[in-house]
Amino acid sequence: MEATSRVNAFSKALRVIQSCINREQLKVAEKYVTLFEKMFPEGRKAEQMALVLYLKVKERKRLL
Repeated sequence: MEATSRVNAFSKALRVIQSCINREQLKVAEKYVTLFEKMFPEGRKAEQMALVLYLKVKERKRLL
């Protein structure tokens, strides 16, 4: 069950990041990624997912 909720949270985080249209929204998206890390702190898979999310935030920041 946790894996499913982790995948759902990851997918939602990606959508949140991609929908940001200004830096203020992106700051909120970064907080969401931090919350994701706190909710799923253990496991290599969760660490990799958080890393991907942080990279997506960084990419989006370059575009704004």
